[in-house]
Formats: sequence, C-alpha cells, structure tokens
Amino acid sequence: MTKPELRDKEQIILQQVDSGNDDVQKVTSETTLENHHVTYAFQKLEEIGYVEVSKPDGTVERVINGQKRVFQHPKQAELTQKGEQYLEDTDRED
Repeated sequence: MTKPELRDKEQIILQQVDSGNDDVQKVTSETTLENHHVTYAFQKLEEIGYVEVSKPDGTVERVINGQKRVFQHPKQAELTQKGEQYLEDTDRED
C-alpha cells in the first residue's frame, strides 16, 4: 500500500503536532497557516489515520502578544502510530 501524498501544509502540521503544538491555535501561532487551513488539514489527516482529533470541553488560557486570553478549547490533534511512521519514513527519504 502506498502512502498518501500530503501537501506541504499537512506535512508542516504533522511536524508541529509531533513537536507538541497539538491544537489549532498553537499551530497557527507557530506557522503562517490560518485557522481554517489547520482545521481542514486536521480533518484530512484524521481521515487517512495520521492523527486523532478531539475537541476538549472547557476553556483554555493563553498569553498572546503579551495579553492573557481565555477562549474555548481549540481542536486538538494527537499523532497515531501511522502518523509517527509517516514522519519517520519521510525523515529517512530526506
């Protein structure tokens, strides 16, 4: 079985999730990607089995541009074993 072709955006997001930036807000703050791009990529990556996406209840408190903000918890992704394997294989190819 061949692995699905991922766009650069999806590869960046997988790498971000792997490095601990595991929710939409963290990914957008660390990259130039917009919320809707990250949300769409989370959905696509979940469909092919590379991440598991959840929407935790409650709020989250973060400091953004020096100001404390409280907002609904954003969608969160966790790498699956298949996603980890994809990153390992991609690293070897590079």
